[in-house]
Amino acid sequence: MLAGSTSLDRSRPRRDPARRAHRSRIRRGHLDGAEQLDFNGGEVAAAIPGLDPDAEYLVYCRSGNRSGQAIALMEQAGFSKLTNLGSLEQAAAATGIEIVR
Repeated sequence: MLAGSTSLDRSRPRRDPARRAHRSRIRRGHLDGAEQLDFNGGEVAAAIPGLDPDAEYLVYCRSGNRSGQAIALMEQAGFSKLTNLGSLEQAAAATGIEIVR
């Protein structure tokens, strides 16, 4: 989601395979300035109550699958200004924002 600049890959390495997969996704890149939330780790669901439901959100992921799932969760919570930008590459092309690797 485009908002401040937050990296979630700042904790000590864990032996948890889901966390290793998340770190791998982060290394593949993200849009400059994007807030990174781990959908599979529950960080999107945990963040939703603290987000402004009237703000506009541009959502993307590596392939476009998890972004669609995140948007579905946000819609269920009453958010309406949501854009699924699809994959990282599609998001970069649509917004003109640089991919940081």
